[in-house]
Amino acid sequence: MKVKTKSKPSTEIPASAMSDIAFLLIIFFMITTVFNKEQGLDISLPEATKPKVLEQTVIHVAIEKGSDGSIIALEGKPIALEQLSALIMAERMRKPNTYVVLKADESIPYSVIKEILDKVQEGYVNKVALAVNYKKVRK
Repeated sequence: MKVKTKSKPSTEIPASAMSDIAFLLIIFFMITTVFNKEQGLDISLPEATKPKVLEQTVIHVAIEKGSDGSIIALEGKPIALEQLSALIMAERMRKPNTYVVLKADESIPYSVIKEILDKVQEGYVNKVALAVNYKKVRK
């Protein structure tokens, strides 16, 4: 007669059923969870009003390199450098919220631009924008 040997129990844990159990637990907790709506304080906030938009005046000053030196143009009309501060001051007196856009050619020396900025400041305008051409840099 043959003697039967007892087989040893397996020490491995079956992992195939673990994912099923995990999904069942997730579904169970999702269904049984209750979200409480929190009660906040009853605060009456003030309503916003539309702000007044201030009317701004833009003065365009262009500087180009001419045959006899630099040419200054105010709103497209050529003017002398000495007239610039008086014309800007007159425009600022009409409309106080005025700023100047300065368009200068790249060949204009900085000393000329500095003189014009001084004249603009003499016209009591402190808001100055310098116009440039944007060049896209390739990578």
